[in-house]
Amino acid sequence: MLKFARNKLVSIYRKDQDRLLAHGVLEDDIYGLEVDVVISIPHLEILSIEGRWKRAENLECPRAIPFLQEAVGFRMGEGFSQKVRKIIGRKACRHFADILLECCDAAKMATHVIRWETEKGKRPDLEFDDFLSEDTGEAT
Repeated sequence: MLKFARNKLVSIYRKDQDRLLAHGVLEDDIYGLEVDVVISIPHLEILSIEGRWKRAENLECPRAIPFLQEAVGFRMGEGFSQKVRKIIGRKACRHFADILLECCDAAKMATHVIRWETEKGKRPDLEFDDFLSEDTGEAT
C-alpha cells in the first residue's frame, strides 16, 4: 500500500511593535522546505522573505528561491491568495506558495489577537468573537 504524508507547521513570533515573523516548514515524502516571512502588523504587508530547501525532488527546485522576492510588498487582502499562487506558485514553486500562504494566514490571525488584546485593555468585557465581528482590520 502506498502512503504519503505531508506536514505543515507555522510558528508566529512578534519581532517588535509593528512586525511579525512567520516561520513555516513543509515536509513530505519528497520535499522539505522552510520559509521565514516578516509581515507588518498595521498593513499586513510582506516585508521580507527567506526560503530554504532542505530536500528537493530535482536539481531545478533550488532555482525557485530568488522568485520568492517577488512577493515582497504584497498586502493581504482581496485576491492575495490568487496573486501568490500565480506569481510564486508558477514562477517559483507551488510548495513555496502553499507554505507562504499558510504563514500569511497565521499572521493574519495573530494580528486579530493583537488588536483584540489592545482593545480589551479599553473594554475588559470584550469577547474575542464579538471583537472579530466588529474588527475593521485597521491598526491600533
